[in-house]
Amino acid sequence: MLANRFIRKKLLLAMLAASATAMANAQQAGNWPDSQLIETEEVAELEEVVVTARKREELLSQVPVAVSVFSSSQLQKRGIFAIPNLQDVVPGLDIVDSFSAKTDRTVQNLVIRGFSPSNGLESTVSMFIDGVPVTSGTALTSVGSPERIEVLRGPQSAYFGRNTFAGAINVVTRNPAEQFTGSLMMEVAEFNFSRLRGEIDAPLMDGLLGLRMTLEGYQRNGHYTNVPDGKSLGDQESILGSLTLAFTPLENLSVKAYAYVSEDNDGPAASAFLPAVDLFDSNNNQLLASQSNCLVNGNPFFCGTLPSLENPVSYNTELTPQIAEILNNPTNQITPGLVDGYGSGREYSHFHLVADWGISEALNLTFLAGVNDESWALLNDIDHYYSEIFNYAFYAQNQVKDSSSELRLSYNDEGPISGVIGISYLDRKTATGVANLLSPAEDQVSVDEPSDRSAETVGVFFGVTYAINQMFSVTFEGRQQEDTLTLASLPSQSADEISEIFSNFIPRIIGEMSLNDGLNAYLSYSEGVNPGAFNRTLLGLAEEDLETAAGLGIDFRVEPEEVKNYEIGLKGMLFEGRFSYATALFQADWSNQINNTAFSLAGQDSVVSASVNSGEVITRGLEFESSVLLMDSLTINTAFAYMDSDIQSFQNNNLSEFIGDTDYSGKEQPFFSPLSLSVGLEFDSVLFNSPYFARADYTFREGQWLSQANLAKTPDINRVNLRAGIELLSFLDLQIYVNNLLDDDGYLAGHHLNVFEQTFAFAQTPSAALATLPLKRTAGAQLTFSF
Repeated sequence: MLANRFIRKKLLLAMLAASATAMANAQQAGNWPDSQLIETEEVAELEEVVVTARKREELLSQVPVAVSVFSSSQLQKRGIFAIPNLQDVVPGLDIVDSFSAKTDRTVQNLVIRGFSPSNGLESTVSMFIDGVPVTSGTALTSVGSPERIEVLRGPQSAYFGRNTFAGAINVVTRNPAEQFTGSLMMEVAEFNFSRLRGEIDAPLMDGLLGLRMTLEGYQRNGHYTNVPDGKSLGDQESILGSLTLAFTPLENLSVKAYAYVSEDNDGPAASAFLPAVDLFDSNNNQLLASQSNCLVNGNPFFCGTLPSLENPVSYNTELTPQIAEILNNPTNQITPGLVDGYGSGREYSHFHLVADWGISEALNLTFLAGVNDESWALLNDIDHYYSEIFNYAFYAQNQVKDSSSELRLSYNDEGPISGVIGISYLDRKTATGVANLLSPAEDQVSVDEPSDRSAETVGVFFGVTYAINQMFSVTFEGRQQEDTLTLASLPSQSADEISEIFSNFIPRIIGEMSLNDGLNAYLSYSEGVNPGAFNRTLLGLAEEDLETAAGLGIDFRVEPEEVKNYEIGLKGMLFEGRFSYATALFQADWSNQINNTAFSLAGQDSVVSASVNSGEVITRGLEFESSVLLMDSLTINTAFAYMDSDIQSFQNNNLSEFIGDTDYSGKEQPFFSPLSLSVGLEFDSVLFNSPYFARADYTFREGQWLSQANLAKTPDINRVNLRAGIELLSFLDLQIYVNNLLDDDGYLAGHHLNVFEQTFAFAQTPSAALATLPLKRTAGAQLTFSF
C-alpha cells in the first residue's frame, strides 16, 4: 500500500517539474556566515546575509545575538534536507530522538546549549516558519528548499515567547522569482534511497502577484535487518509540498501567503538494544547475551562508554489479532488510520499569512497569522527484542493544533533611537492517546482515554535601542507574557475542567560596541521561561497517596521553568572580507527545572508518575564559528562548541533507587554532546567552462550521558561526508556524494530502559540501554534539470 502511494506521488512530482534555484554557481562557497563570493576588480570576498533574529533586518556580523545562518545553496552543498542534519553544522545543537522507549520520527527534541528537557513534555527550543510558531517539535522534519535557516542560541523569549528559553529555529521561505523558472531534481543512493523534487516559480501578474510551488518525495529502506523476518528496520517515506503566493498591491505593501503539507509513513525503527542481563525463550534458549560491564548498587548495568552492538537487531513486528483489534477499533482513537501495522505515521499541515506595510521610511507595520495541525501515531515493540511468546506493543497517538497571530510596529529613522513594539497571541490544543502495554491476554487489550490540554498565551513585547554614539549602544527588550493552561478532565473522572494563569515578565538587556566592520562586541543579560504544567495523575488519588506526593515535593501545579543567561560575544569580518567569525561565551542558570519522578500507591503495586520542580543546572560554554576564504576558490568553514553543565539539584525517585544515591550535585546534564566540532573544506572552480565544486565535511560529537546519574554514555561520533558537483550543461547539474565515508557506527543518542521478559524481574529496574543507530556509509548521485 505504501509503495503504491509513493509511486502515485512520484507521478505527481513529475507533472509539477519545478525549481527556482538549481545548483549554486561556481563562485559560491560557504558555511557560516553566508559566504557567497563577490567578485570585484581587486579581490573576492565573503558576502554577508541579512537576518531577522530580533524581528527586524540586521547584518549577521552586527546582530548582538548568537545565531547561525545557512542559505539554500549551503544546505544543498552539504546535503541537508532534514532537520536532524542541522546538528552536524550548528555548534551546541543536538536533536535527540530517544525518549520514552522510542527512537523514531515521532520524537524530535531540539536541544541547544545542553538544555535537554527532562520530561519531554515541553521543549526548550521552538521552531518557526517565517517567524510564525510551530508549537510541536516533531511537526517539521524536512526543510524543503528555504531561503535560509536561522538558528538562534540562548534565550529568545523576549521576542519569540514560550518554549524558546534555550533558543529558536526559524525557517525563512523563499519568495516567488520575478520570472518563470523551475527545476526537477532526481536523487538515488544505496539502501534503495530515491528522492524527487520539483519547483516552479511563475509571475501570475507582473509586479503584482507571484506564485511558487514545490513538491518533494523521498523513501529509503532501513540500514539494519530484522533477524526474525529478514526485513529492513528504519524504513522511511515522506512527501511534502508547499505553495507560496506573494501579492504586492502597493509599492510599500506586500502580502505573502504560505501553505505547507507533509506526510510521513515509516516502518519499525532501528535501534540498538543493549541488555545488561541474559534473556531466554520459554525453552531456556538464550535469545540475547548480557553486555553489562559493571554492577550499580548490586544491579548489572553499564559504566563508561556503551559497548558496540553485539546481539542481533530483532523486533516483534507481527500484527496479532489483539493488536489489530486496537488499531481497527475507533474507541478512544485520536488519529485513526495513521498506522496499520508496526511503525509510525504523521500528517502535518501549516498555513500562514505575513503582511508588511511601510507606513513611512521610518515606520513599518507587520502582521502575522498562522495555523498548524499535526497528528501522529506509533505502534512499536516496547521490549525492543524478538520473542515468540512475549509480544508487548507500545501504541501512542498525539495531535497538536495551534493558531497564532502577531502585530508589531518597528521604527528606525537612522537616528539614535530605534525599536519595535508588538502584541502576540497563541492558542494551542493537545490531545494525547496514553501509551498502553498490550499483551496477548484478551482482557488487557484496550486503549486508555485520551487526555486533552490547552494553552493560551498572550504577550506584549518591545525592544528599544539607543545609540549613545557611533561606537556604543544599549538595547532593552522585554515581554509581558500570560499563559493560561487548561486541563480537561477525563469522562471517567469527576473533576471539573481546571485552568490557571501563569504570568511572567521576560527581559533582555544588551550593550553593544562597534569599532568597525571587523569587530563588533556585545554583552547581554537575558531571561527565559518555559510554561508550567499540571499533574493530572494526582486527580482521584486517596488522601494518603496525596500526602506521600506532597512529602516528595509533588504538587498538582508545576511552576514554570526559568533561566538567566549571561553572555559576551564578538563577531565581524576581517582581511578585506575574507574572514568572517563569531564567538560567544555564556553562563546559563536553569532553575525550577521540571523533572519526572514516581511514587508507589499505598497498599498497591501501582506506580504513579508525576512532574516536579526539582532541578537546578548551571551551564557554561564557548561557541565559535568562522568562514575563511584562503584563495579565491578555497573556503574553510569551522564550527565549535564546548559546554560544561553542572547539576546543582535533581530528583527522580526511580533513578535514585536504582543507583542508591539521591545526590546528583556536580554531575552533568544528559542528552547532549558537551564538545562538538565541524570543519568543512570547499573548492570552487571552472573546468572547460563548466563550474564545479568539491566539498569535504568532518563532524565530531562527544558522547552523551544517558541520565543524570552519569553512569553510561554513547560513544564519540566521527563522521566524514564528501560531495562534488558540476554543471554539465547550462540547464543540467550533477552531484555525487558519500555520506559517513568511514562508516562510523557511534550511537546518536541513548537512554536507560527497563527489560520486559517472562518473569518481570527487571521490569521496574533499568537493565538495558536503548540507543539510536546511525545511517551506514551511503553513496549516491543527484541530477538537477533547470528551466
